[in-house]
Amino acid sequence: MPVGVALVVAIGERDIEKKTTEDQEARLIKQEKQIAAQEGQIAAQAAQIKEQAKLIADQTKLIADQTKRTTHLEKRVTQLIEVMKKNKIEIPPEEVVV
Repeated sequence: MPVGVALVVAIGERDIEKKTTEDQEARLIKQEKQIAAQEGQIAAQAAQIKEQAKLIADQTKLIADQTKRTTHLEKRVTQLIEVMKKNKIEIPPEEVVV
């Protein structure tokens, strides 16, 4: 191969390698931007999940408190019924409110 042709081929190969490297760098930059955007979305989702977990914890506490009150009321009603039976006190059905 003549020297001039070899030089043109070498320059062409170098230009192709340079272009390939530039393309790869551009793709990497694009991927980095996409990853950064995804990280932002994940952080936002994590904040939402944390808030939802707090709301669930609050609701669970309210349910536990209500259950405790209900259990206490059930015990009191049972005691009242026992006292009424013991003292032979009856409530007419029409006066019972549920």
